[in-house]
Amino acid sequence: MKQSLRTLAFVLLVAIGWTGQANADSITINFTADNATLVGAICADVNCTNFNLDIILIDGTEPNASTWQNADTVVFDLASGTYGIAFAVENFGQGGAGNPAGFLAEILWQGMTNVTSSAWDVTVDGVNWVSATEWAQNGTGIWGGNLLGEISSDAFWIWDDINFNGDTQAIAGFRTSITVTAVPEPGTLMLLGIGLLGMGVARRKKV
Repeated sequence: MKQSLRTLAFVLLVAIGWTGQANADSITINFTADNATLVGAICADVNCTNFNLDIILIDGTEPNASTWQNADTVVFDLASGTYGIAFAVENFGQGGAGNPAGFLAEILWQGMTNVTSSAWDVTVDGVNWVSATEWAQNGTGIWGGNLLGEISSDAFWIWDDINFNGDTQAIAGFRTSITVTAVPEPGTLMLLGIGLLGMGVARRKKV
């Protein structure tokens, strides 16, 4: 029995300490904007307190300018933890009922989905954040009934509360957060299995 406990203790030490790392999890973000996404990134802190609306992508491009009908996709890996994710979006031309602004996105990870809704926050100055306003569900509303199949139909186009006003903010930032949980390394699981198997063999020999 003591030998079996030593075996189990050894395996647990390996699992917790020696191999101790967890696999990074794959995160997929599908997004679009009317008219253009200026930047999207993992924030330096979960609250995105240093978010800057003036930042654009490194190559200076706007990935979906004039093609908001097609969503863009980014995929990256994150270790366990809670992360803030933010986007800056620009609307071209004079805002109003005929030219509202909108951001539409979903984040997929570990079997979970985070879609744009009023649970996201919006800022128009890069400092002060309030709950974003839902305007139309994906595939409905002022955007002509275009259903972006790359994004969940549960996602809403979001912006600030004066979206249909002539004074609509031309640029807005959006943030949300996700929590990634640890995924054991395959090697750790294998060692644990071997240890438990060894315990079973040791007990059988004593019997």
